[in-house]
Amino acid sequence: MFYGNIICRTFRNKHCKDFVATSFYKNTRTLIKNKMSENGNVTNDEESAVIKRSTDQQNEISTKPEIIKDDELNVPTTTKLTQITRDGAPPTSSEITSNDNDQQQQHQPQQSAAVNYSQFSHPVYKKISAANGRINRMSKDELIDALKYLGLNPNGSSDVLQKRLKMYTKKQHLKESNVNKRDNSNKNTDTTITADTTRTTSLMATKKYTDFYIVIDFEATCEEPNPPGYFHEIIEFPAVLVDAQTLEIVSEFHHYCRPKVNPTLTEFCKQLTGITQIQVDSSSTFETVLKRFDKWLKEQVSPEQNFVIATDGPWDIDRFLKNQCRQLKLDIPHYFQRWVNIRKHFNNFYKIHQVNVDAMLANLGLTFVGRPHSGIDDSRNIARIMMELIRDGGEIVINETFR
Repeated sequence: MFYGNIICRTFRNKHCKDFVATSFYKNTRTLIKNKMSENGNVTNDEESAVIKRSTDQQNEISTKPEIIKDDELNVPTTTKLTQITRDGAPPTSSEITSNDNDQQQQHQPQQSAAVNYSQFSHPVYKKISAANGRINRMSKDELIDALKYLGLNPNGSSDVLQKRLKMYTKKQHLKESNVNKRDNSNKNTDTTITADTTRTTSLMATKKYTDFYIVIDFEATCEEPNPPGYFHEIIEFPAVLVDAQTLEIVSEFHHYCRPKVNPTLTEFCKQLTGITQIQVDSSSTFETVLKRFDKWLKEQVSPEQNFVIATDGPWDIDRFLKNQCRQLKLDIPHYFQRWVNIRKHFNNFYKIHQVNVDAMLANLGLTFVGRPHSGIDDSRNIARIMMELIRDGGEIVINETFR
């Protein structure tokens, strides 16, 4: 019913007039035949009366306003909300199931439904949905031309270019219509971190999420293949401090660590990471380097400022750091308890999956700078990916915790 109304509304001034006229003729003759079967015959006056009633109904239909109200669509409000927010795509099976459950709860007061729908009830969201549909039909060359015309970055895969143009269009529509991106009654909250403690901050579109992102990519001891139960020790501790406002790297932390459990690096590990045995032998232990990192962090970020840790995936924090601290019986610093998973944000924002650092860079039209599997170079390139995500309209917020 929903799609039927949308199509009819779209073509009302064209094909639907013929369709309605044909239906009107057929329905009128059907009424007359039914009358004949009941009475055996129909007089001219009776036939004229039937035609008049049908004509009145037809006139009522043809003079109906163009805007179709929610109750005329015969679908739950959440269904229409889903259609608008999913870039014009049909609902998924889980959404249909959710809509069926909503239909079974129609006896509940409609005030709450109105509150839920109010966020997207503004007509501008129909414009955004229509614009997304047009963007979906554009070729890559057309996307590139449009982005160049708008002064936006024209580099990247088709999926990235589509998302970039959609986000720009959405932002312009909302700006012109003076519509807030988020309803203040439905603010999401998450945890950002200060240099001294954690605190809860509202994720509002009008307010930046954090002051700094600290991008980390550890390198650890390894073998080829790793034997069962192998303990990975961190041997490179890099960190890149990104200003969330200017999207620039403002400082870096970089130290090697001397391993204790596996003090001698394997040939595979040295070739993979580029780290030499002399570099780790002459370095401090992980405990000392962690203290240096904490001191550097407090020097770079004032107690009034926020920061969040960011990595490529969950492994650096949830596996390497956590296991290392447990092995050495060290307390895990509070700011490592929750962090940003850049890869997960990339997957969800661009709808591109099964990617690594090289694949994410390629989809963004970028190339790796430096030496792959060098911790500091990996951190810098992950920071570049994150900055492009933010420029394209992605919200880089905390989305990982210990498992």
